[in-house]
Amino acid sequence: INLSGKIYMTFAKRIHVIPFDEAPKEKVCLFHILDPHDFKPWAMKWIAYHVTGSAYCVDEYPDRNFNEMLGDAKTYDDYADVIRAKEKALEKIFKVPVIRRIQDPNSGNKTIRKAQKSQDGKTSTTIRKEMLARGFNFIDGKDDIEAGHLKVREVLDYKVNDKGEITKQPRYFITENCQNSI
Repeated sequence: INLSGKIYMTFAKRIHVIPFDEAPKEKVCLFHILDPHDFKPWAMKWIAYHVTGSAYCVDEYPDRNFNEMLGDAKTYDDYADVIRAKEKALEKIFKVPVIRRIQDPNSGNKTIRKAQKSQDGKTSTTIRKEMLARGFNFIDGKDDIEAGHLKVREVLDYKVNDKGEITKQPRYFITENCQNSI
């Protein structure tokens, strides 16, 4: 009963949450994940994927509790500025740029009416098109919630022996600064 609504039963803070300094800083590539919303802030995370096959959520937006935020008035330009600032800081640490951007295909490709016609005469757009115009090329993530949950369970999985030693390492970690992901 206590865990009946929990999707990721094996997630454990003591195992999966690590100090930022413990995430590898070399031999990684960076990914940016975007889940845009209509009224709430866009949810974003940056993943450092290590050559060993482990992934580390190293940054996120917003930087405060997403569930407590009631609205968001950011423009596309504001979000582009947030992304640039986050990635400038990450590039200094990891010495590599973001190589892939993945978006929720439902929100990112949803047609949005413009308040007025643009210079090309169009009256609608998508978040994907707007972000591409600002230099950010997002590809669609897979739109299969069940498969997504299975994959997350797979990378969270770990084993501990009778002595309390980890005998099978998880392959997904979240750094302490990512409170929403935790």
